[in-house]
Amino acid sequence: MKRKNDKLELILLGVGILLLLLLFVVKRRLDAPEETATAESRTETMEGKKQEETIQNMEQENAAFLNSKKEEQKETTAAGPVQIRVLLTDCGKLGYAQKQVSLRGNASLSMNDGAYIASPQETICVTEQECGEVVHVVPADETAGTAVSLTGKPEDETVYPGSFVIYKSEEGLLVVNELDLEMYLRYVVPSEMPSSYEKEALKAQAVCARTYACARIREKTWENYHADVDDSVESQVYHNMEAQPETDAAVAETEGKIITCGGEPIQAYFSQPPAGRRVRMKCGIRRRRQNI
Repeated sequence: MKRKNDKLELILLGVGILLLLLLFVVKRRLDAPEETATAESRTETMEGKKQEETIQNMEQENAAFLNSKKEEQKETTAAGPVQIRVLLTDCGKLGYAQKQVSLRGNASLSMNDGAYIASPQETICVTEQECGEVVHVVPADETAGTAVSLTGKPEDETVYPGSFVIYKSEEGLLVVNELDLEMYLRYVVPSEMPSSYEKEALKAQAVCARTYACARIREKTWENYHADVDDSVESQVYHNMEAQPETDAAVAETEGKIITCGGEPIQAYFSQPPAGRRVRMKCGIRRRRQNI
């Protein structure tokens, strides 16, 4: 009888141990989702902080680059916005060298530091034969606009902001439009992307265009033509379309913002593909690349 009781006690003890093990396993499984969720939350928080730090570092690099460009220009000009030099070709239709050029300002035009001053709407004609080595044409108001014809014909006029420098080369006259970078972008963005596109797309285009221009300024790619870029698809299209309110807003809201890597503007090449696809933003933040 005693042996039977001992066996029964052992059986009950074994059953009790099994029940305890079972309860332990069930509890672990119930606790696992909470631990996983907590771990994932911590991971997301850490990734979020890393992304914020990366964005802050990129913004600091962007500001440092633009400030460096302003400091460089202060050495030769009065302090002011970053300037860009655009070689005019009528968006690639007329080539780089011209036989004659006419300019007609909405404001008075000063040639070669006041050697001659043309009244508003008076046409100045510069020919290859009569041009000196360099001719500077500065409007009294650079935002008023100056009608420029690269053929000398009134019907071929396009109105540009900024000032102008005409260089005499072996091939002919090189016409360079000098203006504020932000003003330049007002005529680039609508020429590269329809103004009817979504606001954020226009802002992204403005940042890419500004980054591309800053890289060209820094690299002096067009220095042989006394320019930073041209007005065609060889650089980025300038003044193929007039400035638009929507694209003006995109340029203004992203003013001074560029994309950098290692303190240098990236090669922000862009094109007009037939279609596109969305990507996760963190893919672009976690791995910084030279090109987009």
